[in-house]
Amino acid sequence: MDYLKLVNEIKKLNKEQIKKRAKIVVVDILNEFTKIYKTTDLFEKHNLMPWELLLRLSYASIAGDNKVNVNEYELFVEITEGLIDKPSPKQLVEEIKNCDLQKTINIVDDFIDTLGKKMAQLKENLVEYAICFAAIDGTIDDGELYLIKKLAQ
Repeated sequence: MDYLKLVNEIKKLNKEQIKKRAKIVVVDILNEFTKIYKTTDLFEKHNLMPWELLLRLSYASIAGDNKVNVNEYELFVEITEGLIDKPSPKQLVEEIKNCDLQKTINIVDDFIDTLGKKMAQLKENLVEYAICFAAIDGTIDDGELYLIKKLAQ
């Protein structure tokens, strides 16, 4: 996967286009997680429900630059509507502080390694989802790019 090409493609979009793209991608991710959940014990192994893995990835994506801006908060609230109660900005900051970035990357890697080629499209969707959060504020800094690179490997 050429994640840098995907980064450049998403960076060209405006905020509303990024939100729309993220919403489409998240539906694909959750549909795939539902299929996987029925066929593997990976979620149980990591003590996660499918939507919780999506939350962890959201937290990790937002935490890439060590700050939460209003655009990231709005996107998070829109994406997670119906999955969780709407957090206050302060609650979201606390959740992000408690999210282990490397652990999240390791969980995603475990899914990819265990399920192999069937996961290629899902991995691309997960990376695209992370890029949407990184790009929503109009820029992607080195910390965010590091996370994206780690997910894409």
